[in-house]
Amino acid sequence: MNYKKKVILALNKEIKEKLDENVLELPPNESLGDYALPCFILSKKLKKSPIEIAKKLESKKFPSIIEKTKAVGPYLNIYLNRKHIIKEIFKEKENYGKGNKKEKIMIEFSNPNPFKGFHIGHLRNTVLGESISRLLKFQGNKVIPVNYYNDTGKHVAKCLWGLENLKVSKPEDKDLGEWLGKIYSQASIKGKEEEFSIIHKKLEEKDKKYTKAFKQGLSWSEEHFNNIYKDLNITFSKIYYDSDYLDTGKKIVNNLIKKKVAKLDEGAIIADLEKYKLNTLILTRSDGTSMYITKDLSMAIDRINKFKLDSSVYVVGSEQKLHFQQLFKLLELYGYKQSKKCYHLSYGLVNLPEGSMSSRSGNIVLYKDLKRKLFKLLDEEINKRHNNKSKSEKQKIKEDIFSAAIRFDMVLPDTNKEITFDIKKSICFEGDTGPYIQYAHTRASSILKKSKEKISDKINYRLLSKKEEQNLISKLALFPEITKNAAEQHKPNIVAQYLLRISHLFSDFYHNCPCISEDKDLEKARLLLVFCTKQILSSGLYLLGINSPEEM
Repeated sequence: MNYKKKVILALNKEIKEKLDENVLELPPNESLGDYALPCFILSKKLKKSPIEIAKKLESKKFPSIIEKTKAVGPYLNIYLNRKHIIKEIFKEKENYGKGNKKEKIMIEFSNPNPFKGFHIGHLRNTVLGESISRLLKFQGNKVIPVNYYNDTGKHVAKCLWGLENLKVSKPEDKDLGEWLGKIYSQASIKGKEEEFSIIHKKLEEKDKKYTKAFKQGLSWSEEHFNNIYKDLNITFSKIYYDSDYLDTGKKIVNNLIKKKVAKLDEGAIIADLEKYKLNTLILTRSDGTSMYITKDLSMAIDRINKFKLDSSVYVVGSEQKLHFQQLFKLLELYGYKQSKKCYHLSYGLVNLPEGSMSSRSGNIVLYKDLKRKLFKLLDEEINKRHNNKSKSEKQKIKEDIFSAAIRFDMVLPDTNKEITFDIKKSICFEGDTGPYIQYAHTRASSILKKSKEKISDKINYRLLSKKEEQNLISKLALFPEITKNAAEQHKPNIVAQYLLRISHLFSDFYHNCPCISEDKDLEKARLLLVFCTKQILSSGLYLLGINSPEEM
């Protein structure tokens, strides 16, 4: 149910205008209504002051979806019908807020480099991508989530050099993909660029010795990544490999030369994009080896041709902004109009409290180390709270909280902002955290379990008259709009902030409106509101990839 659209249609009918639904504003707090119409946008056309227009509209009779209107200065505050909202959520349940878009969208995310460790920077990418994928699906789109492994870059050559020269024994009982990441860090410090370049060239020439070592290392890395994705409950429709696009990439570069987009320059092949303010970039090095952009271009063309996509989303760090601007421009110059439908979702880097991370220096927090630390902290907390629980029950609670701890802090800030990940804060049950929202969900579950009343929408809605009840219902109504905006803007933080607000309002309701009551009509009414709140929290948490526990 798009309440905003219904409200604007009702207003347009009354004022004989064609206002867009985006003119409606959200009041600063729930007590001022669900929407506000800034009447000064009508002054010129209606030749009246905004205050006069608001007063006149206040006296009009609107459809039942609008419970009442109130003129406040130049604004018309609009209050939705609370009964309609609650009945709609109860009827639709997990389908409440779903859209009917029909686009085919490919979203590329995660993209860890084989031969390197999977660190918390990759985790933010993965969490953002999965959440955006779920949001787009929730709007009705056909979403194709894909992953990309850069298995041809110089980091591969560095790691292979390390395996050959550092004489480090292969561990028998450890994650070999994680071990390769440590080899890479050591090699970056101890090796020389010219040595790496030799191995890199031999790999592109398919040298038997290095190809064999490469294939073995790649399988270790993939096993390492697959275990993490299983942990995170993430699956991909397809995995793309950089190495699959070496040959086609070179052919495309030759075609760019024919199209006079690229040219030879001192042995290298370059594309001059200065007139687009996108600099000059190298497509092929003077030694014949390919650059990332070459293979990315070939891959983009392959995807467009095979999948007939409506749009493509690339979730990649903000430091790659220029790279994607250049990629999309080359795609356009090559002749693909779909370049206008490609979107780079950039995000800020993840820092540690002590500073920024670097795979080369080894100053990173690996996913598995993060998980071990979080589980240790959670063990202590859960043993305090649930000493009487069985081992399996404690494990379930731990996994539920872990799903919130590793995801929520990654999506709460705007995607463009860098974040400093604080492990202890991430598992707090208070404040702006994922576990705080989960706790609101478990509290709702507990209330519903305690009552013996059957949940029904056949209640006396007039009993839900306290401000805490009205404010909560008002915010629940926004879920369809919130999820639609989050999907369109590729911003899961919109949902994260909304869920925090719902949790705060539910806490106010919980402390001021007892649900288990001798007044059974009141109990039934409040239980229905609790049920609807639980449903919205559950749906919202799912869209962020977070579990909705019944207890914690």
